[in-house]
Amino acid sequence: MSLPILPCRLQQRRRAFGPVLSKTTGAVAARTPAASSGVQAGDLDVMASQLTHVSSAGLGDRGTPKTYAVSSKTVPIRLSFACLALLSSSNVQTVRRIFRARDLECQPPPNNFIWSCYWREREIDNATAVLTHAIREHEIFTRGNTFHLGSSPYLDPTVSIVFEYVSSHDDPRGPGLHESHLRDPHRALEKTSVLVAGRQQAARLATCGDQQLALRSHPESVTVG
Repeated sequence: MSLPILPCRLQQRRRAFGPVLSKTTGAVAARTPAASSGVQAGDLDVMASQLTHVSSAGLGDRGTPKTYAVSSKTVPIRLSFACLALLSSSNVQTVRRIFRARDLECQPPPNNFIWSCYWREREIDNATAVLTHAIREHEIFTRGNTFHLGSSPYLDPTVSIVFEYVSSHDDPRGPGLHESHLRDPHRALEKTSVLVAGRQQAARLATCGDQQLALRSHPESVTVG
């Protein structure tokens, strides 16, 4: 079963990184031995397991330390605070997740691939998101670093890129990708479009051999009238 991608409001993140994190860390630090420096450490990686066994009620009466440090091996704490500050300074109020999480009920095969933990719908959603953003990010990176790539179709505003994606659920050999370049001088199309091949189309694309397994070296090119 696939669930909708819910947006994240920045106000919720401020609360999570502010009073909630402070209270949680203080609660855990209050039950750990005091350091000689007087600064106690709170490990985010073990907080959840510790707090499940102790009620948060009455934690204020246990002498929560005034100063404590937060650490984690899995959560980039400093980067998280920096991102929150950047979003706040940019007046961003809502953050939407681009990529969908893996399907928990999907059992990957022994020869696990990156797409093995998704059912067809989420695999297609993530592939579409990757392909849709790839061209734009490529343009930002290239122009931001003042690279000169000549007549690259990915930077040409009069060329539209159309991807035809084949899901791994439609081809036992794995996912496939077919790319076409459309000359679009009037900009009637979006810069990047992603089409999803059905099972019959997947069988047709399979005849392209290695072209199905990667971006084609010489994509097809036609003109939009």
